Amino acid sequence: MNEFILVVFDETREVIIDDNPSGNDTGVVIELEAGTHTISLAGDQNFSPLEQDVNPTGTTPITPHEVKFTKV
Repeated sequence: MNEFILVVFDETREVIIDDNPSGNDTGVVIELEAGTHTISLAGDQNFSPLEQDVNPTGTTPITPHEVKFTKV
């Protein structure tokens, strides 16, 4: 079963999933395979944390797991 995340950041950036560009931007619901994934952002590393390990469960496109990054 697939899960859904929503990566939140102050500006539009490409989302990096498991060290691979995903082709998706922040602010867009992303569908992923179930399991643990490492999430980061492309571009300048002016955000915190630099990466997050997430294991979303029970999500839907309407209720995705939020992954928040803060600009520093």
